[in-house]
Amino acid sequence: MEFFPNSKIINIIHDIDECVDRYIRVGSIFPGHVKHLGIVPPDNPYLSYLYEIESLISNIDRKLTLRDVWAFSHFNTEWNDNMLDELVNEIRTRFTHNKVIRENTEHANVLTLFDLKDYKQIKEFIS
Repeated sequence: MEFFPNSKIINIIHDIDECVDRYIRVGSIFPGHVKHLGIVPPDNPYLSYLYEIESLISNIDRKLTLRDVWAFSHFNTEWNDNMLDELVNEIRTRFTHNKVIRENTEHANVLTLFDLKDYKQIKEFIS
C-alpha cells in the first residue's frame, strides 16, 4: 500500500499447519542464496556471511540451503534433523504472528479470504 496506494490486494489466509508443513518440505530446502548480479553488491555483509557459511559445508556434496543458514545463525553449525522441532516451532510462531496481522488488516483495497474458491467475491473486488 505504501508504494502502490491504489493497488488491490487479495489477502489469502491459509491454515497455519499446512503453511508450516509446506515451508519445511519445500521452502527450507531452497538455496541459501541466489546470486543477483548487478542488484546485490558483492561487498554486501550478509552475502559475505552466506559465502562464509557455504565454505564451511563445502566438504559436503550439497549446496547451502535456507535451513543451513538458519542452523548456522542459531547453533553455528550445519543443519541436522535433530533441529527440526525447533525450526518448526520458530516458523509456526512467525507464521502465526503474520496471520494475526493479516487477519486484522482492514482497508478498502484489501480483500481477505479464507477460501480461495470464492470466485464471485474476487471478481467483484477486482472489477
